Amino acid sequence: MEVWEEWHYWLKKTRQTPLQACLRFAINLPQIDRILIGVDSIKQLEEIITNAEGKLDELPYFKPLEDDRLINPSTWKEL
Repeated sequence: MEVWEEWHYWLKKTRQTPLQACLRFAINLPQIDRILIGVDSIKQLEEIITNAEGKLDELPYFKPLEDDRLINPSTWKEL
């Protein structure tokens, strides 16, 4: 299964949006004290604050990926 197929399957299974999953994952890691997030509008900030609440019932496990394009959003369409 492709990485994005696994990701979308996991989101559907856990009933989360991508924003919720990403925020909650970072927030629930004990070694993370703070998260820095950029926004373009007050609406985006409100959406982030609203979706950050909650815990992950199930931490995702995906095959390790060794593709540098994953850390650069401008290259995600290539994946």
